[in-house]
Amino acid sequence: MNHIQSKQDEKWYVSIWTHPLALLLIGSTISYLLVPLIGERVSHQHVLQEQRVDMARDIQKQSLIVDEQLNAMVTAYEMFDKGAIIDPTTYKTAQAELRRSSRELYLQFDQHAWYWSHDLPLQSRLLELPPGSESKIIDLNKAYMKNLESSTGQIGLLGEKFGSKNYAPNKNSAVILAAARKRMNELAYERGAITSQLSGIFMPAKLNW
Repeated sequence: MNHIQSKQDEKWYVSIWTHPLALLLIGSTISYLLVPLIGERVSHQHVLQEQRVDMARDIQKQSLIVDEQLNAMVTAYEMFDKGAIIDPTTYKTAQAELRRSSRELYLQFDQHAWYWSHDLPLQSRLLELPPGSESKIIDLNKAYMKNLESSTGQIGLLGEKFGSKNYAPNKNSAVILAAARKRMNELAYERGAITSQLSGIFMPAKLNW
């Protein structure tokens, strides 16, 4: 008798939990609890991905500003030397203007170039990049700073040559400028490779939502 009653109770429980209304209630409860969590997770990942893309773009933008500033300094010396060769009688006045403009250009560079990337390691944590990303960013940033030191070294050599009181227009100046331009182009290429890697860390090729 007890065995028969147990079987009947079991059938009753099964019939209750397999009833369409019960299944609907269970499904609604699960959806009520899980859907907001899943939606929040997807939304969070979407926001993170957008911010990572923005950061990758900003890295390229800030690096381009540095490239333009360094190029402007080299161009200033090239233009001065060409003008001095064309009109050797007035280059002293032009040289005084060169010293002034070079200081202004370097100050603009100095206020930006050394600092724009200093918070990238922190950004990597805030944007929840994969483990190991922060250490890669730190190493790349060190390489970038070393590149800037080499670049400013070239600018310093040009300043000593063309800002000197002993400067006089001659064919050797063009050789010095050509060598400096070549080296600066090489350094710009190296910086581009570094910042491309930095951008890639923040914006992986595969988007994960």
